[in-house]
Amino acid sequence: MTKRNQSPVPPYGRAKKLIFMGGGGGGKTTLAMLTASAAIARGIDVQVYDMDRANQSMERYFDKQLMPVENMVDRESRDPLIVPEFLEERVFSHDGNAIIDFGANLEDGLLYWLADRGGPVANDIRIICPVKKKDGVSAVNRIYANTEGIKKLLVLNLGGERYAENARATDLYQQLLEEGAQEALLPLLGHSLIRMDDLNLRPDEMLTRGMFDKQGGTNILRQVEEFYQPFPDFRIW
Repeated sequence: MTKRNQSPVPPYGRAKKLIFMGGGGGGKTTLAMLTASAAIARGIDVQVYDMDRANQSMERYFDKQLMPVENMVDRESRDPLIVPEFLEERVFSHDGNAIIDFGANLEDGLLYWLADRGGPVANDIRIICPVKKKDGVSAVNRIYANTEGIKKLLVLNLGGERYAENARATDLYQQLLEEGAQEALLPLLGHSLIRMDDLNLRPDEMLTRGMFDKQGGTNILRQVEEFYQPFPDFRIW
């Protein structure tokens, strides 16, 4: 998706780095893509990064201007310092907004880097943790336990329907809520945009061909904006 009428930071002030983290299958990549798309549609300057070494998917959705190869972590590298180095050299090499699709089980690298950089950097970070099934709750609990001092949003992905309800009913999820986790309910956004994968088309290409509205894209972005509305700390518009 191309950038339009961009300003370097949101009009109200400081830019944010939104890190989407959690277990596999929770919806973090989809929510990261839709969050970036909603920001771009509003003319907000944002860079997109893919740090999921197992499933690098973000490049399917954005053009090379927004998603250059340098914005994807090297999936072949086994260097334990790859996460802090990528954060230092890519994500935090500019002061603008960023959306990062973070791989599962990489929070140790984030913590290592934060310990080195200190609290001021943590003030720019927001962690968003989608959960759609019970097996994702333990991953999110681990993230919460290891990222004290960083603002986090616990997202129950209602696209999981009864699986999401079962996840919320677990003792571990309820413990997170009792300990003060801020919860957001992500509604079922619809399935029409799944055709993007079938057609191998990015959102910007769908717009050019007049397909975006037909596939329900505009309505979905409106729902995403409404989802973030009660949580100003976690939106970049």
